[in-house]
Amino acid sequence: MKNLICFFTAIAILFSSITYSQNKPAIKKKTTAYSKKEIDILADKYKGKDEITVYTSHGEMTGNINIENNPDDKPQSVSITFSTYNEEIYKEFINGIIKQKQKQGYHCNDYYDSDNIQNIFLGSIYTFKRNNMYFIISGYVDKQSNRTSDFKTDFNGNLILNDEPIIYTFNYFFTIETGDNSRKGGKKAEKFEF
Repeated sequence: MKNLICFFTAIAILFSSITYSQNKPAIKKKTTAYSKKEIDILADKYKGKDEITVYTSHGEMTGNINIENNPDDKPQSVSITFSTYNEEIYKEFINGIIKQKQKQGYHCNDYYDSDNIQNIFLGSIYTFKRNNMYFIISGYVDKQSNRTSDFKTDFNGNLILNDEPIIYTFNYFFTIETGDNSRKGGKKAEKFEF
């Protein structure tokens, strides 16, 4: 009887060890995850492209892309310059991109409100920051007239006052730029103190 108990105990131990080894949790291997910097992801997205077309509910506009690298040949900023004659297109686009940046945690140094967006075309530059990252939006307007002179010549070649109504068109130019201040100057850059 004693041999029978030892036999069943040995089988139970053997059975338990086999079951445990099959259900044993897998040993996790240590992995090092490399996460790309935001500026690298943005630069990769636009790398090799000269321009981009964006669409709003009021129409589309095309922008010219520029990726600026530091001396170590790593991206430090990505900028896109747009132009449009349609005020509604730029308002919708700029408000949308600013909301996107605010959701990403960027905060504006100056007072910004969607109602004063036209200030960008009067010389205001809005800077949004998050840690070492920045987002800048600036612009200007090119005012053009259908008249080249206040005078014109009549059928006889006489100079007379130009009575055509003046019609102005406005071409709105603006630039958006995202950059990483930690990449400025590259590895050899020394912090300047004054």
